[in-house]
Amino acid sequence: MRSVHSVMGRCLGLLLALAALATPAPVFAADSSELLIRQGVELRRRGRDADALPKLQSAYELSRTPRAAAQLGLCEQALKRWSDAEQHLSEALFSESDAWVQRNREVLEDARSTVRQNLVGLELTVTPDSALVSINGALLGRASDVGNVWIAPGPVSVSASLDGYVPTSVERTGHAGEALRVSLELATPVAPPSATETSAQPAEGLAATASAPGRDRDSAGSGSGHWKPYVGWSLVGLGALGLGWGALSYSDREAAAKDFNDDSNGCFVAPGGTITGGSACEALDQDIASATSRMTIGLIGGALLAGGGAALLLFSSNSEPSSTMAAGMGPNCAPSAGLGKAGGSSLGVWCGGRF
Repeated sequence: MRSVHSVMGRCLGLLLALAALATPAPVFAADSSELLIRQGVELRRRGRDADALPKLQSAYELSRTPRAAAQLGLCEQALKRWSDAEQHLSEALFSESDAWVQRNREVLEDARSTVRQNLVGLELTVTPDSALVSINGALLGRASDVGNVWIAPGPVSVSASLDGYVPTSVERTGHAGEALRVSLELATPVAPPSATETSAQPAEGLAATASAPGRDRDSAGSGSGHWKPYVGWSLVGLGALGLGWGALSYSDREAAAKDFNDDSNGCFVAPGGTITGGSACEALDQDIASATSRMTIGLIGGALLAGGGAALLLFSSNSEPSSTMAAGMGPNCAPSAGLGKAGGSSLGVWCGGRF
């Protein structure tokens, strides 16, 4: 009998061990996170906020639930770690489905409001909005994705950069509770003269061999309209770039819209324009809006520039004679009438001139 009971006991122990091993790891992580949160809250009730901070940080790293973020933010508020507190409280309040956050939303919003009174609200406007933005040397991301930023009071350096543009930066000083507005506009660099334009300029020795009448005719022919072809072709080129940019932006918009509408992502636009489905869906919505703006600017601006350049080229070609004709060089043609070989009349064109 003892051997039978011993075997049954061993089997039961083995089954319990297997059941424990089969339990998913996230369950253990959630239990550990909950235990750490309770320990941290208990320490805070005793006034030991500094001792509670590492426990709440560990709980947040384990689960990253809205409740863990909220408890960590409240502890950081008590320790006057304003920037970290604002980040974690905002993360918790972003959740609209967590029951604990919904029950305590008013308390959390009041706490965040108090925290922001000790920070500087930085409102950024960057043109173009695809530029990369850095604050005090730390890269935040593209301007279209950054939005408003809450930073510690004091001197702040904001810089923006983008390929093909001249980087720019600005130094400001913010005070606690202040809304600091910063606008940055990146300028395109001035392009050096092309090799074609440089070679097209006449050599100094050749200019001295021209006759005086020829110089007079050249100066008369190079009046106010000589710039039109250059400007026209420049506008056409810029228009082509704008249209290409608009087409690429359209492709980006369609790709972002496809991801947003994918059922597996769970993105949805609620009544009132609120985006549900998490931060990834909100980022996709911002990508769609940004790509739509770029597409509209590129296509409309490119069409206007290209059309204006083409009109300028057409106008200059119709209103200005060529340099050879203006100088009296080349053929001059006119219709003529005469007799054919059989005595009949014939029509033709007579041409002559100096070469």
